[in-house]
Amino acid sequence: MIRLSLIFAILTAGPFHPAISCEGLEIESAWVRQSPPGLSVNAAYMVLRNSGTKHLRITEVRSSNYESAMFHQTVHTEGQARMRHIPEIELGPGSTFRAEPNGAHIMLNGPKQPIKTGKSVALNFECQSGNSSSILVTVREHAQE
Repeated sequence: MIRLSLIFAILTAGPFHPAISCEGLEIESAWVRQSPPGLSVNAAYMVLRNSGTKHLRITEVRSSNYESAMFHQTVHTEGQARMRHIPEIELGPGSTFRAEPNGAHIMLNGPKQPIKTGKSVALNFECQSGNSSSILVTVREHAQE
């Protein structure tokens, strides 16, 4: 249990740089919003940064905790908010993608078990290069100040 806690602390302490990963991908300030009771969706927010010198394309996001995960953008039209699927995220060298409330986010559908505040959720980012980056993300009621 102590080893698992240490791994979790390391993964959530700051930018995540896995050994076998999407080259140049940094994942920062990641969190999952606790959804109201009765809803079967959550949203994940974070900053994705390409610190490398090559173009980076994230082609898919997955979570072992959910039936499906995908990038979405909140679009406001005629007074209503709608979700638009974002098929992939492209990051040029030095560029950033921000997933924030009321904007872009990762939609997590169909939790495989109850997701509660304080628990962690696994996210896996697949890149066009064939490599992937994974992170554990804490479930919160709101973003940390």
